[in-house]
Amino acid sequence: MSRPEVDVTSVPAEKGSTEDLVFTVTVEVRPEIAIPDPSSFTIAVDAVEVGEEDVEERLTALRERFGTLKAVERAAKDGDYVTLDMVAKIDGEEVDSVSGVSYKIGSGTMVDGIDDALTGLKAGESATFTTELAGGEHEGEEAEVTVVANDVKDPSSRRPTTILPSSLPSSTPLRSCARICAARLQRPKPPPRFTRRETF
Repeated sequence: MSRPEVDVTSVPAEKGSTEDLVFTVTVEVRPEIAIPDPSSFTIAVDAVEVGEEDVEERLTALRERFGTLKAVERAAKDGDYVTLDMVAKIDGEEVDSVSGVSYKIGSGTMVDGIDDALTGLKAGESATFTTELAGGEHEGEEAEVTVVANDVKDPSSRRPTTILPSSLPSSTPLRSCARICAARLQRPKPPPRFTRRETF
């Protein structure tokens, strides 16, 4: 339960005084609930309607989480995944670098300008741009960044592998699995736990 709230309303004026110390304490307590006979319950559960948009949304989520990307030979575009090496230099001196990092173009999770630099690159090609470093010892300083695209992978080619929840048979078709998962997400959530406040 939560910490009690104490409100002091009267304090003895002097040490040794016989006056009362008066205060009010408010605490949260569990409510007393009388549980009726469960056999008398009648519960109505609304049917869950799952549309094709819901199924496609779950399929996309499954692909994002469990799928295997396939490398392509075309130029990188927004939404593609690129395995990259990156080196940042200030006044010609290397100040930071990363290697073999997987990055989704357009996600905005790396330095500013990298999305534009990667767009249009093919595997093995590089680009150089100027940006402000977002972290590390040189945070906030302007640096020249060179990025190399080691490979380009198309997310639309992603195919989920082992994705079925343990509660489903291994023979369950992928689309059926996505429909079941979407239906589970639409189930009503349990009501919150209530407490009552008492003051004494």
